[in-house]
Amino acid sequence: METRKVPGLFTFLVANFLYSDALNTVIVAMGVYATQVIGFGSAIEVLSPAIIAAVLGSWLFGLVTDRLTSKQSLIISLAMWIGVFVAAIFTTDRFVFQWIIAPFAGIALGSTWTAARTMMIELSPKEKLGEYLGIYNLTGKFSAVLGPALWGTTLLLLDPKVHGRFAYQIAIATLLVMVVAGFVVHMFTPNIRRIRATS
Repeated sequence: METRKVPGLFTFLVANFLYSDALNTVIVAMGVYATQVIGFGSAIEVLSPAIIAAVLGSWLFGLVTDRLTSKQSLIISLAMWIGVFVAAIFTTDRFVFQWIIAPFAGIALGSTWTAARTMMIELSPKEKLGEYLGIYNLTGKFSAVLGPALWGTTLLLLDPKVHGRFAYQIAIATLLVMVVAGFVVHMFTPNIRRIRATS
């Protein structure tokens, strides 16, 4: 594979594929979980603060990534995701879910997208940047299919009508496993330090 010839790029793509599975699923599943488990009347009650926070998270972590490295920024983002998933599994309080967990998920989502794209650009050879960004987008599309399929299969095997909230907790736990796996693989990616321009 061409990406294996670039140091760290293949490892990054594997890590990105793993945690993107969970992140793409959150976009689909958060509303379902909020209404079916937490008891909200409408998914928009949770999605609204999450979307606003995602915009802020993208901007904020653009600054963070400038200060740190893209690898370090992603470590922070993925650690936030682990906290979000653990909290979602055990939280039943509507206020906590709406105004703490959902905004944190939004910030983590925006920050992950920002840091991951930055790292992909840094790892890719400039002369093949368009080609490698195409590969990056392709892995994202594959994960967009696999993640929701994993969520749906878990709920199919553990019928919520039978197991209730426990079925959704296990479904979230499967996403947590994907993020942890992506986090572990990400630790083996190179830490690229950019040379700052001097005036």
